[in-house]
Amino acid sequence: NMLVRTGGRERTKGEWRALLASVGLRITRLLPTGMTVGLIEAVPA
Repeated sequence: NMLVRTGGRERTKGEWRALLASVGLRITRLLPTGMTVGLIEAVPA
């Protein structure tokens, strides 16, 4: 619902890495939650 109403979209791991790198962060862990969403842990690069 949020993706449709706000123009959002799903991103690949590579897209997340590039997006976070553009603001000075790097991914340290990708954590599955056992659901349809996961968590991304990022720290300053």
